[in-house]
Amino acid sequence: MDLKNSDLVATQEIFSMNSFQLDSIEKNSVYLKAMSELTTHHQLRCMKYDRFVKNLELSLKWDMKSLDSIPFIPVRLFKELELSSIDASQIFKIMYSSGTSGQEPSKIYLDRETSRNQALILSKLFKEFIPLDRPPILIIDTQATIKERKSFSARTAGILGFSFLGRDATFALDEDFNLDIEKIQDFLDKYESNEFLIFGFTSLVWEYFIKKIDSRNFKNRFHNSYLLHGGGWKKLQHLNIDKSSFKQEAFRTLGTSKVINYYGLIEQTGSLYFECSEGVFHTSIFSNVIVREQNKFESLPIRQSGILQLQSVIPKSYPGHSILTEDLGRLHGIDNCLCGRQGQTFSVDGRVPEAEIRGCSDTFRN
Repeated sequence: MDLKNSDLVATQEIFSMNSFQLDSIEKNSVYLKAMSELTTHHQLRCMKYDRFVKNLELSLKWDMKSLDSIPFIPVRLFKELELSSIDASQIFKIMYSSGTSGQEPSKIYLDRETSRNQALILSKLFKEFIPLDRPPILIIDTQATIKERKSFSARTAGILGFSFLGRDATFALDEDFNLDIEKIQDFLDKYESNEFLIFGFTSLVWEYFIKKIDSRNFKNRFHNSYLLHGGGWKKLQHLNIDKSSFKQEAFRTLGTSKVINYYGLIEQTGSLYFECSEGVFHTSIFSNVIVREQNKFESLPIRQSGILQLQSVIPKSYPGHSILTEDLGRLHGIDNCLCGRQGQTFSVDGRVPEAEIRGCSDTFRN
């Protein structure tokens, strides 16, 4: 395929669609064209990506005739290489992942178009799962997190993204991560009689809000809230806090039963997977999930656990449209969720053990 002037026709067609309007047969046709376009686009514009894909072509046989034969790269590669499909003059923002100790963070290069598309898709998905029109938003974080706007972290991206979808964004924590009781009270005085949004990263919501707010006698003042949270599960798993325990404690302390978890990576910002009323994550027309066996990377059927591969139509400024994550998960079904939405449903089982992640990277380099 020869792309001229970055005309991603199928990709642009998908951007104009509703999030869950196509069943899997209809979606796969247009989505395969978009993934093929994006793969060629990045091969033409990112030499490191092109070299990596071609090195793997013999062993993994990319033919781009089906979604599971679209080339993917391990997410760890964004920590080790600078992968960009735009000129330096086109860089609008740089996003950084939260790197673990001794590890470089992922670096994601955005141009204005990709940043704009991230916001567009996030807005569409948000409206599908949270039926509020620009709600007041209480952010469980400190305002210092968003001071830097040119180069920022996953937390900053999340806060900014959801703040733009709401109004009167109020930070619940001071710079020392203590509850700012006066700000919270002022926010509730204005909005508790209407529906509003509470947003934060899972571990912060648990440690600095749910576990601290209980003693402040605020329970009956949060019953109209939607609690939206994502990421940060690794820390809670060490405390033996699972999804069910989190929801039960949120209900006990806040009084809200509207708790929505989401899954996503900074490497595919905007293309989030929200948890529906059935307790599973959903793909949309903008995303796709493939589960792969951990050794030979063959795609697995429904209900078998393996490494999650995420596909997204959003990344144009960097080759992040098809990524092999370091998370384990399984598909639950396709087009048959009781919530009524089309698409795949899946769950996340945990992380691939560190030794296996490194072994996986070594395999890609052979």
